[in-house]
Amino acid sequence: MNEALLSRIQTQWRDAFKRFLESGDLEPGLEDYLNTNPEAQEVLDAAFQEQAGALGTLLKEASNPDFRFDETPISMDPDAVASVLKASLDMNNDQQERFFEEVGATLKAQIDRSQRIRLAHNLSRALPI
Repeated sequence: MNEALLSRIQTQWRDAFKRFLESGDLEPGLEDYLNTNPEAQEVLDAAFQEQAGALGTLLKEASNPDFRFDETPISMDPDAVASVLKASLDMNNDQQERFFEEVGATLKAQIDRSQRIRLAHNLSRALPI
């Protein structure tokens, strides 16, 4: 996470905020802080946009036909991708909608239609409802 953004979070909440972004785990009191502090809300929105851009890049890398799982870079760690998606579950509806709009826009700009279809198909098979 960008240190300039993190510095805008009150000192006592910084570690909890970083853990929330990394794992989606919300410590007691952090939700109230995030919901009542406008500056913290701005930082949270910026952090989610940063994660959405990173997720778009990760998914673009994975959709490359030459991608080989055994050569997966650190950024392609499935746990990291899952963590970003899990964190989105704790967002309110507006934040979650903006997050996925940003992910969608990033992917649309970076991968062609056939890759998006393949990605959507693979995601729906891997994560059935």
